[in-house]
Amino acid sequence: MVQTTKFKERGVTLVELIVVIVMIGLFASILIANFPRILKQFALSRATYKLAQDFRRMEDLGLSGVLITDQPAEGQPSNEIRADAYGIYLNINPISDTKYILYADRDGGFDFDTNSPQFCWQNINQSADCILEVIDLTDRNNNGNQDLYIKDIENVSVEEGFQKVSSISFAPPNPNVGITGLDLGKKEVGIVLGLRSEPLLTRTVRVSTSGLIKVE
Repeated sequence: MVQTTKFKERGVTLVELIVVIVMIGLFASILIANFPRILKQFALSRATYKLAQDFRRMEDLGLSGVLITDQPAEGQPSNEIRADAYGIYLNINPISDTKYILYADRDGGFDFDTNSPQFCWQNINQSADCILEVIDLTDRNNNGNQDLYIKDIENVSVEEGFQKVSSISFAPPNPNVGITGLDLGKKEVGIVLGLRSEPLLTRTVRVSTSGLIKVE
């Protein structure tokens, strides 16, 4: 005698359906509640990788030794920029703690000369340092966020006025990396980006005297 097995089809019960709907609603509410924070975390990561990318861009320019063409204002002629080094200048104070400057070092000082700096397209004094670009972390036109700021420059001593200032320059051939204000015995600087509303949430870009650039 051959036995046959009968399979009973069973649908989803009303209780199971309600449980699934409740769980979906719970996860959705958690996601919606955390969405502003997630956006800020994303903005912080994006700004951090943008800073690291700018460091690598300045390093490439400094090592190549090639002439670059500036980006003049509308109606102004373009110019070739001759420089001994290229770098990034940071100055942490209440006015400029959301900005950093990409510059061309044209006076051989291996740092950024802040005495009446001009944009390179103005080309007023070809032997003076000039500004290639000013990056503002809060600029909405460049996907910035008002909560972002430069929180600290690690391994750099505090100057007068409780400011931390540093120029990180790149020049050929090894590369030759200059970091102004670097504490004695230290071999790297850490630029810490943060969120004003989230004091414990930070990301750091580290630049060493050997030219290594990394994100933490």
